Amino acid sequence: MPCTQTGSRHLIFVIELAMKIPYPPTAPSYTDRQWRRFLEPVRAALQGAGLQNCTIKMKPHNDFRTWCITDNLDDRYWFDIVSPKLSYYNQGVWRHQLCQIYAAIRSIGMSPSELWATKIHVAANPVFLQKDLNAIAQTVLLHTHGFNALAWDLWGGEVHTDAQPLIWVPLSHLHMSRCFNDIQSAGVTEDIAKAMNPEGAERGRMRAWNFWPLVDPTPDPKYNLASASKTIEDALTWINLVCLFVRGALVHNGEWPRGTLKQPDWPMFLETDLLKLVLEQADEVALSAAEKGQLQQRLACLADESRNRGGWAGLQVVGRTSN
Repeated sequence: MPCTQTGSRHLIFVIELAMKIPYPPTAPSYTDRQWRRFLEPVRAALQGAGLQNCTIKMKPHNDFRTWCITDNLDDRYWFDIVSPKLSYYNQGVWRHQLCQIYAAIRSIGMSPSELWATKIHVAANPVFLQKDLNAIAQTVLLHTHGFNALAWDLWGGEVHTDAQPLIWVPLSHLHMSRCFNDIQSAGVTEDIAKAMNPEGAERGRMRAWNFWPLVDPTPDPKYNLASASKTIEDALTWINLVCLFVRGALVHNGEWPRGTLKQPDWPMFLETDLLKLVLEQADEVALSAAEKGQLQQRLACLADESRNRGGWAGLQVVGRTSN
């Protein structure tokens, strides 16, 4: 793929792949040393597959410099394989590394989680400016209906995901108008994080896009609305969806001229416009026909009118807070 950067911004991402601990302990608790011992065969397999300098660390200590095995904060019987910061446009490198990971975990009889979702952080080099973050947040709001439809599809599937507590719920048109106004007038990153958090919700709860990390030590938005990546194709699809969406938000500076308003929910677009935006950017970066097809298949739910015709306004979803 040609390196087609977004202006002077080079998109960077981190992916978290959830896995189950092989031969988990039966004791109700275990020490950090025991945890590392359980995961050493995994680290050795990844190292043997060619992922050099793979480490085992507790999540708060991960510096995103190498592939890292970390604890899963939601469930102690699961763990995450977390990537270093990877350039989206340097696809040959990270595609090869993902192939190494899936080959390594299969070689030791493991399989990716079907319980916990894939999570993706997205950043840029140079770092996002305030106007970039405003553009991303505003584009998320414009495509509220699209992300809601995706959440509904994931929520209704057999595989558990974090979609339930992480959907964007438009509680009222007045609330949405206030969100747009708050985003456009945001002066600091915390203003965006507050505006993008539903009224009365805890930090990060009910969020397809979690902007709270913007005010934490790792300054990047985090995408949570994804199923488990059981195959490398799943992982590629979620990476492409997130990075191409952010690319579109930056290219159009938060205003997409091709969008079709879904009345009377002005100024939010139709569900299917989310796919159109992503495919538009896929053409710009010359994404392969196979991967464009995977995106179309994953987002086919956006055209399902029986799921998209209503019921979200005022919906209250109770779930755990995602980090």
